[in-house]
Amino acid sequence: SEDDIPETVDVDNDPYYLVANQEDLEVFRYTLNRLLSVYEKTILHYYIAGFSPSEISDRIGKDERSVSNALFRIRGKLKCLLHDR
Repeated sequence: SEDDIPETVDVDNDPYYLVANQEDLEVFRYTLNRLLSVYEKTILHYYIAGFSPSEISDRIGKDERSVSNALFRIRGKLKCLLHDR
């Protein structure tokens, strides 16, 4: 019967899930902020904004290889952070 079918939770509008997700996001941001160097945070900011490693290197005046290495380190730190959760 219909009474046996559990109601689907709308996680996009359910206050519990919105608060829980916001808290998770804050913990993630705090932890990420502590894990990354200022240089890595700068690289990540540009990368998330859609810039390529070449464009990032032009903007910050660093070698493209340095930017690519930073992105590699960032990915590794993110993987560790997400794996530990």
